Amino acid sequence: MKIFVWGIGVAAGELLEQELKNTVIEAFIANTDRKCFKGKPVYQPQEMTAKEYDVIVVATGYAREIYEQARQLDLDISKFIFVYGNYVFEDMNYSYELAERIFDSSYIEIMKRRYRVIRSMEQDEIKIESDGSLDRDTDMYVSDYNRIRTFELVSREIMGGGVKGSVAELGVFRGEFAKYINKTFSERTCYLFDTFEGFRESEAVDEKKAGNCGDSFIERFKSTSVQKVLEIMPCPKRIVCKQGLFPESLEGLEDTFAFVSIDVDFEMAIYDGLRYFYPRLNKGGYIFVHDYNSKNLKGVKNAIRRYEDENNTILAKVPIPDLCGTLVITK
Repeated sequence: MKIFVWGIGVAAGELLEQELKNTVIEAFIANTDRKCFKGKPVYQPQEMTAKEYDVIVVATGYAREIYEQARQLDLDISKFIFVYGNYVFEDMNYSYELAERIFDSSYIEIMKRRYRVIRSMEQDEIKIESDGSLDRDTDMYVSDYNRIRTFELVSREIMGGGVKGSVAELGVFRGEFAKYINKTFSERTCYLFDTFEGFRESEAVDEKKAGNCGDSFIERFKSTSVQKVLEIMPCPKRIVCKQGLFPESLEGLEDTFAFVSIDVDFEMAIYDGLRYFYPRLNKGGYIFVHDYNSKNLKGVKNAIRRYEDENNTILAKVPIPDLCGTLVITK
């Protein structure tokens, strides 16, 4: 079979390291001038009109855009498999018979569940009580609807209940989720904790050895900076960037919180985050822990259980079915 992969980013790299590690790839497709990726040629989409192919595996977060581009180029959609970033209301896969020839049954079920979850939701038009509704047209709102929608509703509870405190995110990356926090809580101090340079090297090495991530995953999170994050913040004057390794970056900070997002992927970092933030979370406040239901980042659940065991407590927590599975903790 002539198998092409549309995408040369992190998603494609992870797919090659995991689900396609024993599959021969003919070449890659991308809207770029790059000519080579992973030792294989890279073609622009329009070049595919003159190529023979049996399968095109779409491995980017822009599945909807690629679907439309492929249709405009009159490419054979029945030969496409959309495996990543396909959290949309219509299943773009023509059928799963083709996927069954490439992927194992467990991964096909993951693809199917993405569509079932989205189709079962009702997108209402409730607006949160803030300085305006959140931007529902952004890529993150569409691709991770459950997390953003849950955040909207949680924010209403915090503000309606008069919960005091600052807000924060530990593990900011490029600020895609932090901008929602900053806009919603525009009158509160918003602390952003991150190295803005990637993971703690020693922890990344340990997680890789444990089989919880690969090189592509680790490299991805180096592509950011304080400046890039601040550029997309709606209310930058309320932002306090705490750059460096956590908890060293706290530098003696003492504050209380109404909302905290913890998205640092690895066990020790998440555990350190809980140790600091949960005791300082005001009653009625919330903590989101991202990747709780990730199939690869097993340390996330370990960190939660470790915190509960060491403190002889059971956290009030609810997992939600968003992209990678967030755990919602409240007091």
